Amino acid sequence: MHLTFEKKNTWRILSILALSTALNACQTISDQAMVLDPKFSREATEYRLQRPVWTLKDEAYQQNFGAFAINDIDLSGKSMQRRLTNSHLVMTDADDLAFQFLFHDVVNLDPQRVNSYILTGEQDFEFKVQHLGQQPVHSRCKMLYQGQSDVTTDNEVNSYNWETQSQLQNHLGCVLSQNGQISELLIAQQGQATPQLKLHKGSVRLRIEPVTTALYKVGDRWTPTPMITDQVFGYNFFLDEQQVAAVTVDNNFPKLWLANQQSAEQQQWLVAVAYSFIMFDWHNDWQQNGRPE
Repeated sequence: MHLTFEKKNTWRILSILALSTALNACQTISDQAMVLDPKFSREATEYRLQRPVWTLKDEAYQQNFGAFAINDIDLSGKSMQRRLTNSHLVMTDADDLAFQFLFHDVVNLDPQRVNSYILTGEQDFEFKVQHLGQQPVHSRCKMLYQGQSDVTTDNEVNSYNWETQSQLQNHLGCVLSQNGQISELLIAQQGQATPQLKLHKGSVRLRIEPVTTALYKVGDRWTPTPMITDQVFGYNFFLDEQQVAAVTVDNNFPKLWLANQQSAEQQQWLVAVAYSFIMFDWHNDWQQNGRPE
């Protein structure tokens, strides 16, 4: 038996659990969003996307919403490497005895071996955004991951291994091209900290604000996240101090808002930026396929 305990998305899970316990048993969460500036909300159009369930083919990530189409998806396989950094013996902790009794007939007090690994990996993706006969916006991105894994191995009597995993850092770099103009998007995140963000369109820099408060719709009422966390639920985008877009990235049904006063070309570019964020969230899984030997 191999059990894995993952620390990724801990705050997201705790937030939803805290909200669930605060609700009446007959109430359910019917929708999810994030806090928007009222003025921007009135002057923007909302679009809803959907995370694909079956992803055996890259085409599964194609989206059509409003007058926009996301196509020509190319998602590479994830390249992962693991490096053993430490290996040591530990005595069976008293807290583990109940766990062993629960799953096994025999309790062994011999020391267990813990192997520590650094996991590193990368993955590429690219796509195009089409809009009303305009030239497509092409986004090419690379994701880099680093995580740590501690594997407690079987001590030859108890037939189980378990693994704890934690995210150390992850990065996204994208180059977007539109009508010959090059834009750059950079995301750098250390552990569960709020990510550092940079977005340039040519020589113009846009400001991006992470949003750490989610809204959950229960019945006819919107309820905010019932606990303070560093979990990022979405992003607001500003150009010349005017908000031009917003996107949620914390669930399987992300939402995108585009300011109506933006040109069709600018909206098309903002869709490409937002979908790069969404793809990063969907694939921001540094865990390696397979287990360390």
